[in-house]
Amino acid sequence: ISLSPAQKEFALEFWRSYMQNNGTLADEQFNELIRILERAHANRIKTILVDLPLPEWHRSNSPYFKHYQTKKLKYLRQAMNQFDLVYVNLQDLAEENDFYDSAHPKPSKTWVWSQSLARKLARGDRLLSLENK
Repeated sequence: ISLSPAQKEFALEFWRSYMQNNGTLADEQFNELIRILERAHANRIKTILVDLPLPEWHRSNSPYFKHYQTKKLKYLRQAMNQFDLVYVNLQDLAEENDFYDSAHPKPSKTWVWSQSLARKLARGDRLLSLENK
């Protein structure tokens, strides 16, 4: 399955409408992540945060993705300094044909991604990259 240019534009328009802004992300979702991590830490729950892939056409045409890449760094640094957090970046793992829409992988790819994550964790890759991808 491959999305047509019209379907891709429809998907991007959906996100613009859904987010109801010009491509900036509020601090609230990042602050909520920190609150979740605080609760996990207080309960001695080890946390793994995985940055999942998006199709290239979505990454390159979505202002939200670009803003997320920049904004997440501040919060990830804070979380990694404050909590026993494992962060794994899988954003560069996928190819265009791995998705059946603007964000969701085909079922066959979920296994591939899970295996990649398992290998990285088994190797002890606690932090692959905080750099923008």
